[in-house]
Amino acid sequence: AACLADAMAQFTDTSTVAGVGASIVFWEWDFGDGSPIFAGTGPTYQNPAHAYAAVGQKSVTLIVTSNSGCKDIITQQFFINGEVTRAAFATLNPNNLCSNRPVQIRENSLVNVGGLIRTDIYWDYIGAPTVFDQDNSPTPNKIYTHNYPNLQIDRLYKVKYFAYSGFNGVCQKDTLIDILVRASPVATFISVPDVCLNGGPVTLNQGSAAGGVGVYMGPGVTFAGGVYTFDPLATGVVLGTNNSVVYTVTSPTGCDSAKVQQIKVLAPPVVNTFTTVGNLCHNNAITFHNTYTNGDGTVVKWIYNWNDGSPIQTMTTGADT
Repeated sequence: AACLADAMAQFTDTSTVAGVGASIVFWEWDFGDGSPIFAGTGPTYQNPAHAYAAVGQKSVTLIVTSNSGCKDIITQQFFINGEVTRAAFATLNPNNLCSNRPVQIRENSLVNVGGLIRTDIYWDYIGAPTVFDQDNSPTPNKIYTHNYPNLQIDRLYKVKYFAYSGFNGVCQKDTLIDILVRASPVATFISVPDVCLNGGPVTLNQGSAAGGVGVYMGPGVTFAGGVYTFDPLATGVVLGTNNSVVYTVTSPTGCDSAKVQQIKVLAPPVVNTFTTVGNLCHNNAITFHNTYTNGDGTVVKWIYNWNDGSPIQTMTTGADT
């Protein structure tokens, strides 16, 4: 495609011919606008430029002739665009742009006849006036995405948008729009110590927030009295390391930042049997025997309550007692 205001539409011949010593020596161009056939030899006729006087669809035909007199013909459609009457874009979610999230805009330009052939987007026209994204295949309502630096302060960017319907910059318009990108909060969440299944709820205080307010979410997490806790016996909690707790910090303007930690719930040991050994005689020592199954880790302590008023006994071995 080209634009009516372009001085010339440039055509390039990519024809080939097989055979030793074979070459293309003659070109015939029909530019599809009623002008005379442009035919001849040499570079001027191989890759010609042509000026159009009217917009619209053109059927351009090329006939090439080899040095042996053989010919081939091809016809391609070519569109002459009109001028850009409006360069424009729409910012998606303009009131909720955060520096740690992609910013998106939608193409919204107008061409009186035809369409765009190129857009140039300067996402930070004041701070980086030589840096831009170029699209050579724009379409109506196309979405463009950009990632700004993750900043902890609000930042106003001036976005300059160029829309082209011709090759030489003649048929183009531009617009300059302010985009306000809000500060992003920062969430920090250090690892949570392992929790025993029957150890009771534990307090969650491993997260810290900058630029916003933090909350914990996930299976087993509750909030009461200003304190977040994790209950290993709650519905949805599983043994092992697959208990994901998310700490999310949200700023006053609605931007957020989140971190995830896995909480490991440890399986307790299980007492399988606890029995006496031998005959039970008054005033004689009684031997007790126990069997158990390790949970996560190994058993390191045994506590006995003899239920006779004697002190509770703690041992570091599981041998018969």
